Amino acid sequence: MTEPRPRLTGPADLRNRIDFSELLHALCRQAVGDVHLDLSEMDFVDAWSARALVEAAGSLAAGELVLHNPPAALRRLLGFLGEQPRLRLDP
Repeated sequence: MTEPRPRLTGPADLRNRIDFSELLHALCRQAVGDVHLDLSEMDFVDAWSARALVEAAGSLAAGELVLHNPPAALRRLLGFLGEQPRLRLDP
């Protein structure tokens, strides 16, 4: 049985980018291993928020930030940023 993972919904944009970033960093700070996020219900992620995901992944002491079912636009944005060693997209 797989553990439930946090599910993020709605947009990550100018209106909530600070809260989004703080949430990501809080999850990564308390992590012992991989951090799994379900993004299947996110409908928009701006470039600033995509960068916040990369920074949060980089702050992990060990493990990876695993993004499950990220929106296609986020996949494209992360592709522009290049490969990130602690960030993984699934699928």
